[in-house]
Amino acid sequence: MSDLKARTRQIFKDVFEKPGFDFELIKKHCHPDYIQHVDGKVLNFDQFVSHVKVLKSTLSDALITFDTLVQEGDTVCSAHRPSGKKAEGDAVEAKVIAVLKFKGEQLIYCDELTHIIQGEQHDKDLGSRL
Repeated sequence: MSDLKARTRQIFKDVFEKPGFDFELIKKHCHPDYIQHVDGKVLNFDQFVSHVKVLKSTLSDALITFDTLVQEGDTVCSAHRPSGKKAEGDAVEAKVIAVLKFKGEQLIYCDELTHIIQGEQHDKDLGSRL
């Protein structure tokens, strides 16, 4: 069985922490049939790509701190805290609880709840902003 906890850490590092937007890394890590349920919204693969683009243009840097990662079969449950600075310099941090499912080495499904810990009221949609 693959170590999907390590795979999850690598995906978050490559897709969210690395500076700049890299579509090829998203294609490498996320299955074309990827679906994400987040805060009452549903994003498909193309919408997720748009979401990552928006995050990259909104945040000047990002760091993901994992509090808990648990793997059972092809599923990883994560409690993590993304943080960063917005382009204008304001800090933002969220708490995310997510269930991630993999198809082989690729992420195919995510069901998450995002709660802003630090940031402005209008940042509440950072987990799903398009």
